[in-house]
Amino acid sequence: MKDFSVRWTGFLTPPESGTYEIGLAGSMNQLWFDGQLIVDDLALHDPTPTTKTLQLEKGHRYGLKIQYMRGGVGTKLVWMNRISDPIAEAVAAANGSGCGRRGSRHHIKLEGEEMKVDVPGFKGGDRTSLDLPKEEEDLLEALKGTGKPLVVVLMNGSALSVNWANEHADVILDAWYSGEEGGTAIAQTLAGVNNPAGRLPVTFYKSVEQLPVFEDYSMKNRTYRYFEGQPLYAFGYGLSYSKFEYSDLKLSTTNLKAGDSLSVDADVRNVSQREGDEVVELYVSFPKISNRADSRSARVRADTSRCR
Repeated sequence: MKDFSVRWTGFLTPPESGTYEIGLAGSMNQLWFDGQLIVDDLALHDPTPTTKTLQLEKGHRYGLKIQYMRGGVGTKLVWMNRISDPIAEAVAAANGSGCGRRGSRHHIKLEGEEMKVDVPGFKGGDRTSLDLPKEEEDLLEALKGTGKPLVVVLMNGSALSVNWANEHADVILDAWYSGEEGGTAIAQTLAGVNNPAGRLPVTFYKSVEQLPVFEDYSMKNRTYRYFEGQPLYAFGYGLSYSKFEYSDLKLSTTNLKAGDSLSVDADVRNVSQREGDEVVELYVSFPKISNRADSRSARVRADTSRCR
C-alpha cells in the first residue's frame, strides 16, 4: 500500500557531544529537529539522504517530528557522529586495544542504483572501479602500520577488488549483508566459536579492467563460466579453520552419451584437529565443439554436499 501519509514524533539523545549529520533518507518527507524545520524535501527522487550538520550535546533530549507524504519512496532517519580525523582515532583505538579488531566508526555509505554519487570509483549508481573507496584503503594501510593483526570485515553486495587487503591483511571475512544477527555471527567467527564453511557465489576480479564494457549482452569473459583471466578469488573459493583432503575419485563411466547420468564418488577426510563442514563442489567442462555457442571450456556447479 502506497497511498498513505504518516507522522512520527519522539526524541533523540546523543551518547556524546560532537558534530552530527542529521536528516532523512528517502523523498517526500520533512523533519523538524528541536522545533526547527531542517529537511523540507517534497520532491520525488532517489533515496539519497538530505542532511544538516548540527552541534549536539551529550545527554540532551532533542525533539523530533518526521512527516512522510504519500507517493514518496519511503523515509529513514539518518544521524551520524562526524569524526574530524577518523584514521587517527582508529589508529589510537588499535594501539590501545591490543589487537586490530577495533577500528573506526568512519565509513562511507554507498548503496543503491541511479544515485547522485560524485566520488572516485562511482558514476551515478554505476561502478567505475571495483576497489574499496580511497578513504577505506587509507584506513586499512594506517591500521596495518600499527603492527597489530589486521582483520578486514567486508559488508558488501557484490565482488570487490581487495588486492591490497589480500596482500597485507591477516584475515578477510566477507559478511555480505549479514542481517540483524550479523554482529554476533561475525564476532563468533573471528573468535573461533563458529567455523565458517561458506564459498563465494561470485567471482572476485582483480580490477574492473578484467571485465568487458557492457555494450552488448555477450557473456564472453564474464562470470566463472566464461572468464579466461586469473581472478583475485575464483567462484567457489572459501577457507575455514579446518582442512580437508580429497582422494580416490571414481567415475561411473569415462564415456558418456547424451542423456545418460554420471555418478561420481570420492573420499573426503578432515585432516585437521578441528571439526568443520566441507562443501564439495563438482565442475564439468563442455566438449569443444565448433558449432556450439558455449564451445569453449566452461565450468558449472553440478552438485554440492556436506561432510564433517
